[in-house]
Amino acid sequence: MINTNNWTYCCYTNDELKALITFGMSPESIENMDYYCTVLKNNQDLKFQKKFDSLADSINYINQKYENKWSFTNLTVNKSSSGCSSCVAH
Repeated sequence: MINTNNWTYCCYTNDELKALITFGMSPESIENMDYYCTVLKNNQDLKFQKKFDSLADSINYINQKYENKWSFTNLTVNKSSSGCSSCVAH
């Protein structure tokens, strides 16, 4: 389950999609952080994005929508011991 301690490095995945929480700021309100439930295809192509005003709301949404349907993935766990795919950024 994604929570306030792991949201920056955990996500839900299926065969070709990844659902994660991202963040940003609106040009109209740079004082407040926006949170997004983002679904990517092949780690780069945006398929879906929903904006939230709070981290708690984005966590609730992503867990309700994906927790029981997709695999939970911790991106800090290396999948191989060498090469680019072992980098936790990918």
